[in-house]
Amino acid sequence: MKTIALICNEQKDPHGLITAQIRASLAEAGIATVAVTEGRFVGDADAILVVGGDGSVLGAMHFAVGYDLPLFGINLGRVGYLAEIEQDEIPQLPQLLEHAGTEERMLLSAYVTHGAEQSGPYLALNDVVVTHQTHFGLADLSLSDSCGNTVDYRCDGLILATPSGSTAYSLSAGGPALDGRMSAICATPICPYSFFNRSLLFPADELLTVTNTAAGGAQLHVSADGNDSAVLLPGDRLTVSVAEKKLKMLSFGRTALLSTLKRKMKTAHIKGDMT
Repeated sequence: MKTIALICNEQKDPHGLITAQIRASLAEAGIATVAVTEGRFVGDADAILVVGGDGSVLGAMHFAVGYDLPLFGINLGRVGYLAEIEQDEIPQLPQLLEHAGTEERMLLSAYVTHGAEQSGPYLALNDVVVTHQTHFGLADLSLSDSCGNTVDYRCDGLILATPSGSTAYSLSAGGPALDGRMSAICATPICPYSFFNRSLLFPADELLTVTNTAAGGAQLHVSADGNDSAVLLPGDRLTVSVAEKKLKMLSFGRTALLSTLKRKMKTAHIKGDMT
């Protein structure tokens, strides 16, 4: 590896001190860095390094897919499931890169159909979420597979997550944690008004359709990786499937589910006097 394109979250590193440390560590090993500005970098690169949290990695996903370059992150956020390297490991960065491999992560592709009009695709590494952000009360929606089997929900929303995203919003909503190397779509309802509140797992070749079945004209919001993407009016359909393109990520031998949970969950602790 000769050159790395560097994307830095300036809010996480406002004075650029951590970024400077990264550049120096790589330079000692003969690895050059190029800055990414306005979604572009000058020259060639072998990989993309994101300095920030999981949100920063998600933000760089489209850039990495567009250039077909492997992506990896240094975590300056809280948990950082998508960023394998921690800040205190920066001095060991050249040694880690020597033994790094590459693995592919599946993405979701979503389209919204309104009558004869269609918008999209909206790509997501973590999840595509349908919620009732614009009104009070429950969302009425249905989830259908390609065979026409349908589940009706009254809920706050529905999360369609990748294995990579299963440890994010879906996990908080009670969904299972999946190994990021798997290929599956996890559907998790958010606070359903029903005794059926379990997540559903679908194979990677499934085409899922979410329909806004509200009778009162309530619109729903669709977001891909936390970004507002589209509005789902009553009768509109959201179709979600595995995208043809995949995201390449550098792997440092730490992506197995149990080891990731062990490393990341140990940062959670209770503060205050419990006596």
